[in-house]
Amino acid sequence: MLTRVLDLLLAAPPDVVLSLNVPDRPVAEHRERRHARLAAFGAVQARVDEAGDESLRLGEIEVGTEPEAGTDSALLAAGHPTLTALRSVAEDEGPLVPDWLASADHVRVGQS
Repeated sequence: MLTRVLDLLLAAPPDVVLSLNVPDRPVAEHRERRHARLAAFGAVQARVDEAGDESLRLGEIEVGTEPEAGTDSALLAAGHPTLTALRSVAEDEGPLVPDWLASADHVRVGQS
């Protein structure tokens, strides 16, 4: 399966990445591969446990709600390997930040 997914990735447009999720069970117990849309929230979410001057310690919280039908979380829980095409966050080349930086009204970092 991985070779076929890599072939798909190589054929995809340059701004697309693939999210492949495989159930944590023996391959013989996997159900058919499925295209999946992303859940609004993942099954696990990160939390900040401790923040220091130069460090950050993260923990994770399992979300206790039932995953929405048809999402990657629900299909994975049901034993399906899932594949989702994602488009990356992209830079906005518009004038918002340059115009703000050029104005005399903004506050510089480190000043109040």
